[in-house]
Formats: sequence, C-alpha cells, structure tokens
Amino acid sequence: MGYTHSWRRARELDAKAFAAAMADCLKVVDAAQARGIVLEDLEVEPDAIFFNGSCETFVVERVSSRRDHLGMEPAGFVFEFCKTAHGPYDVAVTACLVVLKSHLGDAILVTSNGGIHDWQDGIDLAAEIGVACAWDFLPSGSDWGETLEPLERAVRS
Repeated sequence: MGYTHSWRRARELDAKAFAAAMADCLKVVDAAQARGIVLEDLEVEPDAIFFNGSCETFVVERVSSRRDHLGMEPAGFVFEFCKTAHGPYDVAVTACLVVLKSHLGDAILVTSNGGIHDWQDGIDLAAEIGVACAWDFLPSGSDWGETLEPLERAVRS
C-alpha cells in the first residue's frame, strides 16, 4: 500500500474551526515553500486545501465529496488518506494534519503507517507557525474501533 497517512472525520466539519485550520494550513504551505519544498496543484480555499508533491494529492474539504462506496463507514463519517511515499511534501502533509487535529479536535482521527519519528519534521513545522501537536500520535496498526468513540460523539453533537 505504501507510506500512507489516513484520517477518519465527520463528513461535514464545523465552518469556523475549519476556516481557522485553513488559515494555519496556508501558513504551513508558505513555510514549506520557503524551505524549497515543491507543492504542485496548490489550492487553499476557505472550504478546502489541495496540493501534491510527487505522489498523491493531499485533499481535505470542509464538506467531504468522498463517498463510502463499500458501505464500511458509520453514518456521518468519511475515511480519507494520502500516500506520500516519504516525498519532501510529506512534511507539509503531516504539518497540515497536525493543524487540522489541533483545530478540529475529536471531529478528526488521524493515523499513519509511519511512526512519530516520521512525523517529527511536520510536527516541528506546525510548531513554527504556532500550532502544537495536541494529541497522542496513533502508531502504525492502531485499532480504529477502540479510538472512534470521541469522533462518534463529535459527529453526533
């Protein structure tokens, strides 16, 4: 499957929290580009962020357009992912995921098949723009079922 970051989230995210996250993601993008990281097909809008760096496009929309074609997600949830193949833009992807988790809290659950050492540069980049990594990192092989309760509460509220 390759090196992948994945997240489960509410299909529709809070507009105010998402707008704040997008403002910080724009700071992440600017800081990454200042480091010489190439981000292709870049769009940061009030309701979405898109960019690529060599593998898959990182996409997060306030109201997800992704459909659960297999019927595996509980109602109100969506599963999303981005394979980065450890490319240079992985730093921007992980930093944006730190930002999203910081702003959205229990409305998003982030994991990766990388470990904390793979995320450290992204965590540091997020810290540079003033966003601390505010959650316990879920290591490779996390059991989604054990971690969905806060997300389910956030979706239902």
